[in-house]
Amino acid sequence: MKLSLLFLFAVILIAGRAEPLDLIENLCTPDKVCFSSPKGCETEDCDVVISFTDNETQIYMNDIKDYHFMLLYIDKTGLPRNDIFVCFSGTDKCFFGIEPPGKLHSLTKKQNTIMDIINENNGAYMFTFPRVILDTGDNVTYSFRDGEAGVDVIDAPSTPLFHVNGTDSVKNLIVSQNGEDVKDIHTEYESLEAMEPTDRSKRLVAVSRTLRNVNLDEVIANRFRSSLSKSIF
Repeated sequence: MKLSLLFLFAVILIAGRAEPLDLIENLCTPDKVCFSSPKGCETEDCDVVISFTDNETQIYMNDIKDYHFMLLYIDKTGLPRNDIFVCFSGTDKCFFGIEPPGKLHSLTKKQNTIMDIINENNGAYMFTFPRVILDTGDNVTYSFRDGEAGVDVIDAPSTPLFHVNGTDSVKNLIVSQNGEDVKDIHTEYESLEAMEPTDRSKRLVAVSRTLRNVNLDEVIANRFRSSLSKSIF
């Protein structure tokens, strides 16, 4: 039987997993395009690092508390803020989503990943993806914010990331947000009508009834189930 590309990637990656400190040391080498915050930070001490090669994306997040998430904004020059990418503390699941100006964020796709625990006591995790998953280029900037479970905010302030000196120059890379490790929420999960009342969020958060997106609070509560009791996580 032919192995899937995702399975092969996972086998190769797991078989040759580096030690946490090696992962940090190799995150922003000269052949990679790297962004970090705060500006000029030592990699291990950075709050967030994004690293790109032609066929891989790595995201490092540090000092993320339990039940918190890291939300990345991907901003394009001349366009309103919209695209986001979310990873949760201590889980191997991340999500693509949108956050239109003046509105709450929502999630549109689930992205599985390889997660390495760099320092669990410090809330430091590395997420690795087998392709370029975020837009890149001179017209793209990145910022982030830390979020807390159950606390939704609108137009929250974010902290910018900066190009890391000594890494490759900013370039347009071929982006793919499709693969066997990515699932559209509206195709993997059934309608809200199929949810048991006890599975609904006790916070009574409004959720899209078409399931083309899901409110972030529903995901954090981990109460989103289809009739097959499939958790969104």
